[in-house]
Parts: sequence; C-alpha cells; structure tokens
Amino acid sequence: MNVGRLDSITLYSDAKFTQIIHQFTSLTSDWSLNIQTQSFLAIHMRANAANGIYGFIAEITVAPTLVQTYATDEVLIRRSRIERNDRGAIIYRNTGEIGPNLVIISSVSE
Repeated sequence: MNVGRLDSITLYSDAKFTQIIHQFTSLTSDWSLNIQTQSFLAIHMRANAANGIYGFIAEITVAPTLVQTYATDEVLIRRSRIERNDRGAIIYRNTGEIGPNLVIISSVSE
C-alpha cells in the first residue's frame, strides 16, 4: 500500500471542495480562502519531520465547525507505530463537555 511521504498531509474532498483544493499550490501565499460551512473536508496527516529527540505534535481541527446533532462515540487510531517514546505516547484532549472514547487497534507502542 502506497501511503505517500512520511511527512505529508493528504486532503480528501467531496465535489464541493475540488475547485478550492486545486487553488492551493507550492506558490500559494494567501491561505484564507473562504470555505462554506455546508462543505466537508477530511485531512489525513502523516508527520515524521522532527529529529529523534523531540518527536512531533499534531493538532487536527475542522474549521468552520459544523453543528453536530449527534455525539461522537469514539476516536479511532489504527495501524499506527509509536517508537522510542519516553514521556507518554499519546495525549488526548477534547474541548467539549463529554469526550468520546479513544480506541487504539492494530498499533504498536514501544
């Protein structure tokens, strides 16, 4: 399975986002394009750009936030590998009142 570079961000879009996504290039200087709240955007982030001492911090947010009529039951991490970790592999925080369960499957933490 080819998952691209280790330090990459992949954007998956619905039909509404196709035109907007193609406007972002390596020469883009204005990243403030207006995105309508009815549209959806999924982000797959793979981070491995730090050296062996520091690791990395990943923060994934969705903006603008959509009004959600149902609660999120779980956040799933699968097929992941966390190595040489001396200060805790994962810190998971939720800004809402009730946080979903964190489910980790088919993963390795050393």
